[in-house]
Amino acid sequence: MKRLNHIDAMRAFSMFLIVYSHLVHYGLQQNISLFNRWTETFFVPLFFFISGFVSYKVKDSISWSSFLKKNGSRFRVLVLSPLVFLAGFCLYRQQDYWSALGDPLKNGYWFTIVLFQISMLVSIVFWVGNRCNDCLLAILSIILMMGGVFVISKYNSISDHPNFTDYGSWMYVTYYYVFYIIGLFVHKYERLVLGAINKRLVCCIVFIMAFVPLSKNSAVNYLPITARVLAVYYVFNALQGFFENGGVIVRSILYAGRHTLEIYIIHYFLLFRCNELVPVFNGRPLIEFLVFSLLSVLIMAVCLLLRKILGTFKPVSSILFGKG
Repeated sequence: MKRLNHIDAMRAFSMFLIVYSHLVHYGLQQNISLFNRWTETFFVPLFFFISGFVSYKVKDSISWSSFLKKNGSRFRVLVLSPLVFLAGFCLYRQQDYWSALGDPLKNGYWFTIVLFQISMLVSIVFWVGNRCNDCLLAILSIILMMGGVFVISKYNSISDHPNFTDYGSWMYVTYYYVFYIIGLFVHKYERLVLGAINKRLVCCIVFIMAFVPLSKNSAVNYLPITARVLAVYYVFNALQGFFENGGVIVRSILYAGRHTLEIYIIHYFLLFRCNELVPVFNGRPLIEFLVFSLLSVLIMAVCLLLRKILGTFKPVSSILFGKG
């Protein structure tokens, strides 16, 4: 699929929010950020939405050998590479690797592992859907995954030790599956979706829902979180023309958006404590936003520089990032 600049820009924006949030939580050891309290509710769903969006392809026949080869490469990049970086991170932070593997979050390296599992599940759903009704199967799979959220959370509440759902991060697989499917169908029916949102009433409903506070019920929260994701998508889609020009800033944003995997797996090594800034930021959300925005951009830039340096070692780059 041809690269869409506004989607790459949205991916860069999502990664910025992720780095920003991790910097707040690790650096300050408390979430005093008004900006982060809102954005952290949807930046991970947004990333899964984007992943689903770019995964959509017009139905075509594909051989099993091509399917296995493609997903074998994806497994190496999305699962094995993060596990290698997790080992390095545990060594760097002097933590136990096996304990980290038993944690669903895996010191933050859960995302691509979950993404791979979701993409495989979706591939199976649509492979079957090619022979019947893919929309109906997708809806049924969403209902099944929502049920999985409930079942796994109940199972984990009575389990005091890491279990098979923790090692596979299955709680996150079941929860974020929905946003991946939404992204895929938004791309498939993009004209209909944009046509609907462009209507004044629908647009107002989406943007009002985007600012509805979340409840303790995760099933109910799907609605406002989806509205927030769609609102971001709508804004970036409306800015397509801006991201088509070749300015330095735009090119930098697009470059970051095309290398989010590298930023994601490297940036954990660059986080640092800055507890002394808590008194400075308390009651000053604008200062906190400006300082952490600058730091987040710098961390992303250093990640891209390190990726460039590692890229000079072709075998290493191929193993870690799936490309030379």
